[in-house]
Amino acid sequence: MQKYLLTPSKISGIRSATNILVNACLRQRNVPPIKQTTGEASQQNNPDPYEVGRRYGPIVKSDILTYGYHLPPAWFGSATASPKVSAQQEAAMNGPSGCLAVSRGELIGDRSLDSPVARQISSKSFMESLKDPKVKAVIADWSSCMAKKGYSYTGPLQALSKADLRSSKPGAKELRDAAADYSCKVSTHLISTWQAVETSIQDKEIAKHLSALKKANAQRAQIMAKADKIVRQGG
Repeated sequence: MQKYLLTPSKISGIRSATNILVNACLRQRNVPPIKQTTGEASQQNNPDPYEVGRRYGPIVKSDILTYGYHLPPAWFGSATASPKVSAQQEAAMNGPSGCLAVSRGELIGDRSLDSPVARQISSKSFMESLKDPKVKAVIADWSSCMAKKGYSYTGPLQALSKADLRSSKPGAKELRDAAADYSCKVSTHLISTWQAVETSIQDKEIAKHLSALKKANAQRAQIMAKADKIVRQGG
């Protein structure tokens, strides 16, 4: 479903184009443009919620050995500091006729970036895969493997949920737990089995809803092409 889902990597150009349009709008209203900052980060992009690399818990060995169940910094992309916005700029930006709404309307119009159908299929396929006999069997194998290592987890998502992700970095116990988790995923072929089942479910759903999915992709492509043009031209 990756090709049909709206992910952060697909909207970075749209965000940049929106900033350009907002500043053009502010200038037209005799309001100083917002200066985009490049200093130390104060906020970061959210990681891709549909990324296959975390769908069944962490599976990248190098990340697991270093970060345990914590998200690697690379998952947050290149973060930038939040630009400072004055009261005058904020007033001109907000509201139904504000520069932000006007700019989004100019860029997106009545088209849609997101595809509710794609999100529904992604969620449905995951939930249905949990009921599949092959997935149930491989999760049981993983659980048995973990039991031999001294853990009593019913599945990899439970192992992930038990990690203390509020801490800034993983402790020694978390690193050991994640390493054991990964080892059992490899030895039981959990990821490849689970992914094959879910892919099969998604293929059937895609066939049923192909027209709507293609339409959503076409609309997004038009928006992204327009955004790229705005960024190239600088407004």
